[in-house]
Amino acid sequence: MTKAFNPLVAFVVALIVNSRHFFYGLSMLEKYQNAGSAKFFLIYGMSDETFMVNYSLRPPKQLNLTRCYLYVTIFDYFAWALGSMLGGLFGNIINIEVEGLSFIMTALFLVLFLEQFLNEESHLSSFSGFICGVLALIFIGGQNFILVAILGVVAIFLIQNYLCGKKVGA
Repeated sequence: MTKAFNPLVAFVVALIVNSRHFFYGLSMLEKYQNAGSAKFFLIYGMSDETFMVNYSLRPPKQLNLTRCYLYVTIFDYFAWALGSMLGGLFGNIINIEVEGLSFIMTALFLVLFLEQFLNEESHLSSFSGFICGVLALIFIGGQNFILVAILGVVAIFLIQNYLCGKKVGA
């Protein structure tokens, strides 16, 4: 908070970054269509980790898919809630300096990226995100590059959908 703060850029970045849940939902429409009353919790409880596990989940045919999705969502939801509660209660008591702990989120997203990259047919989304991020970092710098990179990826997908004659979400 000691650096210059641009509320408009913060608002737009938060809006765009959190709009990923819209795309998560579109990706899961088919998987959750027969979930019945469990659908509400499957939607409410979706996080980045839940989406990644449920999206790539390939359980044996004899298992109930909705139950598998629901158990993953319940586990993730309560793991987040319990972790947050324990962190709030005991975070000040535990005073350990762990080298490299800040790399955990980077490693998590790297693993999620690699898993998705290996399972996708077209690598357009992966290459678009990487190239737009690098170009924005080079030309804009570290301050606002994420907004420019996200807008670049959105533009690429809009152009691709327009050129291919696809409907959004189809």
